[in-house]
Order: sequence, then C-alpha cells, then structure tokens
Amino acid sequence: MEDEEEDPLFRALIYIIPTIAIIIIVLLFITRITEGAAFNERIYAKKLALLIDNAKPGTTVFLNVDKGAAIAEKFKTVPEVFIEENKIIVKLAPTKTKALENYETFFTTSHIDAKYLPGNKQIQLTIS
Repeated sequence: MEDEEEDPLFRALIYIIPTIAIIIIVLLFITRITEGAAFNERIYAKKLALLIDNAKPGTTVFLNVDKGAAIAEKFKTVPEVFIEENKIIVKLAPTKTKALENYETFFTTSHIDAKYLPGNKQIQLTIS
C-alpha cells in the first residue's frame, strides 16, 4: 500500500471555503441588523435624548427620520414617539411587549411634547 499524500491546495481549500462562507453570513447578519427597526429606534431615541438634554425651555426641535419612516412603511405603520417618566420611546415597528421597546433616558425637568409629522417625515419636540 502506497501512502498517498494529500495535495496542499486541497487541504487549504478545505479551510478557506468554510471560512469565506462564515464571513459572508456574518456580514449579511450585520447588514440586516443595522438596517432594521430596532437598531434605528435606538439611534433615534439616543439622538432625541441628546437634543432634549441640550435644549433650553421654549425650544422646538425637529429630527429628520426619512430612513425610519421607510422602515415603518414596510410594517404598514408610521413612526411613533412617546415620552414616559424621562424616557423617550421611538417605535418604527409594532412590538408585542414593552420589554422590546428601545428607549433612551434624558435628564431635563421641562415638559416635552413629541409628535411625528408625516408630511415632512420628521419628529417634532417642543420643550416648555
């Protein structure tokens, strides 16, 4: 019986092909996550909380949410903004439980009104 040596190229391909497949799967997963509703809800909540913390009473702030509006349209809904107990909640997709809501805390004691303006695809915050 003759010992057959494996071709080094064949051995390298055995490791390279699965590695490339895993990298592609990870990149697709990351792309899907960053384009998803939960990721963008968190981003918008963070931006709004920072705007609230830096705004003076009597200020009206607008945040453009074109991408969020497009995501909400996929779910046949519109972006929603809620303020509860110093938490700002942005919803781009329906969630079944409050535990899945993305929110950000802000530190102002002012009264804040928040609403979505569908014509402009903006969120309006009025700090009084």
